[in-house]
Amino acid sequence: MVYNTDIMKYEVEDKLNDSREKKTLVSILIGFAIILVIAVTVAAKTGSKQTGTGTTAQAEVEVNKDTKNKSLAVVKKIDKEENQITIYDVDTKLEHILNYNGGTEVIDRYGKDIMMDEMQVGEMVLASYVESSSSLKKIIATTKAWESTKITKFSIDSQNNIITIANKSYKLDDKVFISSNGQPINLMDLNAKDQLTIKGIDKTVYSIIVTKGHGYIRLKNYDAFVGGNIEVGYDVLMPISKDMLVVAREGEYKVLLEKDGMQAIKHVNIIRDQETIIDMSDYKIEEKEKGKVTFKISPDGADLVIDGKEVDYSDPVELLYGEHTVEVTLTGYLPYSGKLTVSESKQSIKIKLEEDTQSDADATATPEASTSAENDSTNSSTSTNTSTTTDATATPTATATVSKTDYSHKITVTTPEGAEVYLNGTYKGVAPVSMVKEIGNHTVSLRKSGYTTKSYMVQVSDDNKDVSFTFPDLETSTN
Repeated sequence: MVYNTDIMKYEVEDKLNDSREKKTLVSILIGFAIILVIAVTVAAKTGSKQTGTGTTAQAEVEVNKDTKNKSLAVVKKIDKEENQITIYDVDTKLEHILNYNGGTEVIDRYGKDIMMDEMQVGEMVLASYVESSSSLKKIIATTKAWESTKITKFSIDSQNNIITIANKSYKLDDKVFISSNGQPINLMDLNAKDQLTIKGIDKTVYSIIVTKGHGYIRLKNYDAFVGGNIEVGYDVLMPISKDMLVVAREGEYKVLLEKDGMQAIKHVNIIRDQETIIDMSDYKIEEKEKGKVTFKISPDGADLVIDGKEVDYSDPVELLYGEHTVEVTLTGYLPYSGKLTVSESKQSIKIKLEEDTQSDADATATPEASTSAENDSTNSSTSTNTSTTTDATATPTATATVSKTDYSHKITVTTPEGAEVYLNGTYKGVAPVSMVKEIGNHTVSLRKSGYTTKSYMVQVSDDNKDVSFTFPDLETSTN
């Protein structure tokens, strides 16, 4: 067989050329693939950087949104069901309602972690919160505020927004928060018998908390003691009058009723905003014998003092049987001092004063030598110029408030209509009712069957004007 070598040579060369072209094409394709991969990778990285930049910016916005505000504030309300707390910012004078949860830090004034349930309404706090979400992050009972506890002696000038504690005066903030049993009350709802915790900064009071409120004592079957005195613990001392209503601080007390040597003691538990009835019908009163003594004193116009009390002797004076101290004085006359024993139902005594003709410096007359007393009965009355001073330890009892009386003007209580009105415990009538104007701070109590008794502290100024008070309707009693 004969082969054409030239033809075979060309065929081999063609095959070699085809192979080279294919390799070149593959190389080009591989190059494009590499370039594409690189491009995709670069694009991915660039996109990632761009996305990352966006995330950072967004985070910065979120941080700005979550910037915490801090407030020096008073806690006004804690809503345990809604997990919300209401605070009053004392600097901005604004209220904020904030949400709290298990992650909220709650710290007392001693640095101890506590539950929100343990935070007291009326507490002064430093609160950190996120304004955008009203989310409370941290709340601390602040030591920046001073706190005065167990305050029982205080007075309030409501016209000038001033409270006086232990002779120191403080300004009441325009929105001072006052609370009792965790609920807000008004300034006039406070009573002089309440016990308070007061919180403030410098000379301004921002929070008043009633730690012990007041209740009422109503006496029943006590006619025999009318005109005497009632004492409730060491806190109340006042005259006993008909249909009276006694305001007293909540707690357990010994109640003493006294008149002309008669005494009755009861033990009571006063509950806040409630009446306690003291029935005296089970107290057997042994009436002591009394005699009527007619005093005939000359010259006319002399003052008569019996057992330390000045008495009107224009009519016979009723005195208990027994010994009594009698003193008679008149300007320009020597005084008389003697003892009178009452042992009969009717007696008469004559006392004649002698003129004081000498000065105090060279007077030689003694009261018994210059002043005579004659007992018309068989009972003796002796005079003496001896004075005895007895030192006594004072019992820390309360004293009655002495106020100035303006007989030319009146106090009128207009509402709630039909309510019994008491001024400092003394019954004045049914509203609307008017009474003589007494200047000073007073407690007005309102009582009506089927309703909760309510007291208000009022201030009556010496301004030569009539004054009128209008009080809210009483709430229906739930007891």
